[in-house]
Amino acid sequence: MPYEAYFHADNPPAELHALTQATEEYDRKSNANMFGGDVILLQRLLRTTTAAYRDAPYAHGAFPVVIYSMGQNDYNQENVVLCEFLASHGFIVVTVPDLGPSSLKSKMLVNDAASFEAQEDDLEFAVAQAMRIASADSSEIAAAGHSMGAIYALLLAMRDDRVGAVVGLDGSSMTTIPRYYFKFQEAFYFDPTRLRAPLLSLYRNDDNPAVTMSVIDQLRYSDRYLMAVPKVIHTDFNSFPLLTVNVPASKLDPYASKHRDQQTAVFGHIFIANSVLDFLEGTLVGHRDRSTAFSDAANSSR
Repeated sequence: MPYEAYFHADNPPAELHALTQATEEYDRKSNANMFGGDVILLQRLLRTTTAAYRDAPYAHGAFPVVIYSMGQNDYNQENVVLCEFLASHGFIVVTVPDLGPSSLKSKMLVNDAASFEAQEDDLEFAVAQAMRIASADSSEIAAAGHSMGAIYALLLAMRDDRVGAVVGLDGSSMTTIPRYYFKFQEAFYFDPTRLRAPLLSLYRNDDNPAVTMSVIDQLRYSDRYLMAVPKVIHTDFNSFPLLTVNVPASKLDPYASKHRDQQTAVFGHIFIANSVLDFLEGTLVGHRDRSTAFSDAANSSR
């Protein structure tokens, strides 16, 4: 399947045609921004063959489900490489676009409680749809997210006790957010004591003073694994390093080029992807002994 096929919705209902078209246009612009708007580089990416197969038949058996929430108003292909990687190891990976609560608020707003609620409702709907897949294992569900998406994944796990593992990728739940943001801890279903699932939080190791453990420390009934990843930036926790691996430095985001080289970013993302896989296999799959499985996996070499 070419990368461009990720942009198209399959036969959307007529009432959603305008929405899906707008989402595709947004994704195209967002992908082009990775190359400074270079149309030639964008077309090269769109034609790139992925590791996925369009309309592939479902495998027989029972497979765990990962519901993924992207960063705030990010493009839908944000973490496609990680999702393909997990799928290749037997996970059913589901995601939803970031949509605001109404046509007047088509984008999600960080200071709007209704935006948070809309995302939680969409994630729960996606889980319900995934459970309709015959090979989906309803007893093995994980929630994952990047940046603000890590907050939505955490809230989903507090709302739905079927979620058996949580993954945060440089999550905003570990940063000091501005005052004008909606304080997600004030959501009526935010209850740290409800989270019994293990949590993996991968974050930048760059002496960022905004990093805080205040939310993590409240999750006292959850086995928490914190891993600081050195020499990476925020976008290295999604597919950005691999989507831009062969792009000339002059076309890359100056911030990214200033803080690390492409090889470092690629190796960092590979480490992140393997850590997520190890965590999910060690804590979720087959209900293994959660006290030792992930620790053993983290110490093994892949």
